[in-house]
Amino acid sequence: MNILPHKRPYVTSSNYDKRLMLAVRALEAIYQIDGPLDLKRELREKLFRTVVWSLTESDGKYSTRYRSKLALQARKGDLQHEHVFPSDDLYFLSRHGLSLKDALSLCSACIVTEEEHSRLTARDRLAERPLGWKRYQSTGIEVIDMLENRPITPQEMEALNLPYEEAMRHARFCGDGEVELERMIRAKENDVKKV
Repeated sequence: MNILPHKRPYVTSSNYDKRLMLAVRALEAIYQIDGPLDLKRELREKLFRTVVWSLTESDGKYSTRYRSKLALQARKGDLQHEHVFPSDDLYFLSRHGLSLKDALSLCSACIVTEEEHSRLTARDRLAERPLGWKRYQSTGIEVIDMLENRPITPQEMEALNLPYEEAMRHARFCGDGEVELERMIRAKENDVKKV
């Protein structure tokens, strides 16, 4: 009998480190070529988003290490591959204090139901939004670590979130970090108004 990908045990990708290093080299290469800075910046931002998807799907789109308890009970058509740390935030961190490798090393995904994804997205649009794993805690989403086949405790979520939170705190004070962060928040607020 064939088991659906989101119900399979977690198996680590054997080529994740190679993917990560290739992604870093590709992103760095954009700045090494001749051309207008604004075009290189646009290409790097688009490639960065693509790279985040590639890295978070390296173990399979629906067979990630982290999955919500409800996702494990859902049909495949009701699932969402959700970035724990939004790609916009990771891109911001790569420009304000973290190396590309360190920012991309934070890539993490969790399979959730469409309803859970809607709740998480609503949290992302708050002016004082919870960051990373705290989004899951604030919405009451129970997450299963499929490597050990057990729920992640709130303390473990805090520990998983710490490098991201520290990087975000420091990034605010790098260059124009505070200004860019405010621009990102306004853009998300405008997205809410459009909906």
